[in-house]
Amino acid sequence: MGATDVKLYFWDAEQSPDWPPTEEQVAAFPTFYATRYREAKAEQIRQQACGSAFLLAMHLGITSDEQLERGAHGKPSMQDDPPFFNLSHSGAVTVLAVSDAPVGVDLEHITDVRESVARRFFPEPFRQELAAAPEENRPETFFRLWTRLEAALKLDGRGLTAPRSEFGEILERYDIQTEQRDDLIWSIATEK
Repeated sequence: MGATDVKLYFWDAEQSPDWPPTEEQVAAFPTFYATRYREAKAEQIRQQACGSAFLLAMHLGITSDEQLERGAHGKPSMQDDPPFFNLSHSGAVTVLAVSDAPVGVDLEHITDVRESVARRFFPEPFRQELAAAPEENRPETFFRLWTRLEAALKLDGRGLTAPRSEFGEILERYDIQTEQRDDLIWSIATEK
């Protein structure tokens, strides 16, 4: 991936001996993630809070909210950059991307194509690429394009709050690499 070195760390609640966490483990989470874990009604949200807390502690030594700051749109970062990081979740899986430069990451399970999402958010070249994909490749094509867009928008810092008219320009601004393993696909965006 170019000159920017990005390390990825994955945590899967369904494969982890630490799921579910003990109360002692939750008490050691940064308050944001502990509260999210305790208050979430959906198991998937609890798994994602847990995965974020475990990965941040294991790979960046983050164990308290005081070590983090949140951007205007909620993107967390370390108080003393670098390293830079970004998190993404899909189902029970959480990924942490760590780099010496700003980074965006998006992770998804490949499922059915979400036509309404493509119509609403994909810039025209992405819509054309999805329309041209053979039927058997459409789910993979959709999620490859979606993760590329999300990773770029996360690196931009505004996420889906950025004006849709700027999505194409935002995508052009970054180097984006996509990888796939089984039904998981992820994209990593870094500065060119």
